[in-house]
Amino acid sequence: MTSFFDANLYHDLVSDKAVTGILHLFNQTPIHWFSKLQSSVKSATFSSEHIAARTRIEQIIDALVTLRYLGAPINGRSMVFGGNESVINSAAIPHSKVHKRWFGLSYHRV
Repeated sequence: MTSFFDANLYHDLVSDKAVTGILHLFNQTPIHWFSKLQSSVKSATFSSEHIAARTRIEQIIDALVTLRYLGAPINGRSMVFGGNESVINSAAIPHSKVHKRWFGLSYHRV
């Protein structure tokens, strides 16, 4: 499974909300795509990208559980590609410091 995700921070100029975009592929075949206006206003790119990463993780878990229930064998790892390298790197470091409470809840999910 391969997933691509990104957040467009300056998409909605009226409400200043970011848009999350996610594309899931199984064996290089697109099976699910997702685009949604985020519910909260973020002033930094890192925050909106992290929300997109959390949404992507939840969708990957849902897809893999569905495949397991259908009896499909799942071998290997899921590949993740994102638009912001700092989001992916901060999620890979378990001892990184978290300063915001809402971000801490989302951080552990990613």
